[in-house]
Amino acid sequence: MLQLNNVKFPTRDFALRCSFSLESEDLGGFSSATDSSHQGVKPVMVRVSFLVPFSDAKVLSDIVKMAQAKDEDGDLVVYDITNKTANAFGMRKAIFDGEFACPEDNQRQVWPVSFLLKQKVSYAERVESRQQTETTEASGQGFEQVRAAVMSQLP
Repeated sequence: MLQLNNVKFPTRDFALRCSFSLESEDLGGFSSATDSSHQGVKPVMVRVSFLVPFSDAKVLSDIVKMAQAKDEDGDLVVYDITNKTANAFGMRKAIFDGEFACPEDNQRQVWPVSFLLKQKVSYAERVESRQQTETTEASGQGFEQVRAAVMSQLP
């Protein structure tokens, strides 16, 4: 089952696949060395697919509107995601990303829907943000300590 905010998605032939990339840069150059530099953990991507019967055209229309929805700043809407696999990957918020596909299957009278969801505010982002905040706070405290010491020595 997949739920974005309070909207539950169809479960007929439902499939969901989570993945993420561990980016690295090869430092070996033209040699046979295997050294690499870690470039970070990229956001979780969720590939979703399911079938919508032709008789449920409104369901398809509503999902398309969700995929295209923008907030007051003109950015894609960020959705709360509820799915045991996505949540196990640490994914709590997502946006629609990449291709949204929906060909007609006239033989079965369904629309095979597929799309990608991209993690928003990933665990790695939260850790980096926290580290930057701590560094900023620590350097700010250091400045205050130096300033206090200098001020105490002034007549």
